[in-house]
Amino acid sequence: MKKSYLILWTINLLGWFFYSFTQIDLNLTLTRVPFLNSLFKSFQYIGYFQRPLSTYLFLFLLFFSLILYLLWLREFKKQGLSRKHFWQLIILSALLLLFSYPAFSYDLFNYMFDAKTIIVYHANPWVNKPLDFIGDPWLSFMHWTHRPSVYPPGWIFLSLPFYVAGFNYFLAILFSFKILMTLGYLGSVYFLEKILSWQKNKEKYFHLAVFALNPAILLESLVSAHNDIVMMFFVILAIWYLSQKKYWFSFGHLIFSALIKYLGFFLLPLFLWKLRAKKDLTIKDFRIGFLLMTVAFVFIISRIEIQPWYLVWLLPLLILADLRFLYPIFIALSIGLLLRYAPFLFLGNWNNPVPVYKLWLTMIPLVLSILYIFITQKKTWLKK
Repeated sequence: MKKSYLILWTINLLGWFFYSFTQIDLNLTLTRVPFLNSLFKSFQYIGYFQRPLSTYLFLFLLFFSLILYLLWLREFKKQGLSRKHFWQLIILSALLLLFSYPAFSYDLFNYMFDAKTIIVYHANPWVNKPLDFIGDPWLSFMHWTHRPSVYPPGWIFLSLPFYVAGFNYFLAILFSFKILMTLGYLGSVYFLEKILSWQKNKEKYFHLAVFALNPAILLESLVSAHNDIVMMFFVILAIWYLSQKKYWFSFGHLIFSALIKYLGFFLLPLFLWKLRAKKDLTIKDFRIGFLLMTVAFVFIISRIEIQPWYLVWLLPLLILADLRFLYPIFIALSIGLLLRYAPFLFLGNWNNPVPVYKLWLTMIPLVLSILYIFITQKKTWLKK
């Protein structure tokens, strides 16, 4: 493994770590320690009062991440880097981004408040909304305080021990929840590796890198800390048990994934069919699974706006299905979706014309990737 790439990757991760603190909500005080508080305020100043600079830093980090990501993919493809090298990158990424601020989303605070509703207020989060608890200091910086929880019971009850582990200290609770997402990420990568080994895939670390080092996966799972990565951990674990013909373990984990986020239910037809047939999983089955999750993806985005973390649902199943000709499209889509943050970072709001900018920023990389595939495939056809 080239040491220069590893050094650049570490610098890239540290860049995202420090940049995340530019997005600390102005109504949130992370610490009372004078030095740290002063440091965080200087980062906030860049994020909120030097918006052009903040946007340029974001874009620089994003394209720096993309270049390094593509370089790593080339290394894993051409050089066949070892398991040791792969896991060095994964653990380094997880450790450095674990302690970042959830820069691009407020969802983590809602996860925390749902658990707080049960443990502190002894109330029902599906009935009571955060605004029912007037005087709670978290209300000053939270979003989505006007509605009860939208998360299924599996997620909320899974989150309760992580709230308790914070001993009622906000910062400790915050990083306890981030540990949960980090475990989801590491567990997902580990069981994807096991499944690819079971498939006897000779390029398994290249495929794993497509998922695990993708900038959107890292930012949305480890920085913004969306619970989608925990849901997909249980989906991947269910697939692993299915490959081992442990059908009831498999079925149980799939159901639990759906109780974290309902998307797991879209895979039920495949699991029920394999439960009945009791035959080995084939590449065709993995492609059916990817197709079913794609149906879920299309169903969701037909009703609500597409979000960067939705790729967490698709990329693991894409690599298991070995649909490598789609990799350029999904890499471009991941960058296009992350670019949607840029107009907000620059303008500080989501009002018009931001939706138009977001659409163009998503579509341009996607169209370019399709053209790339067309041109490269055309050259292959001409050679034939």
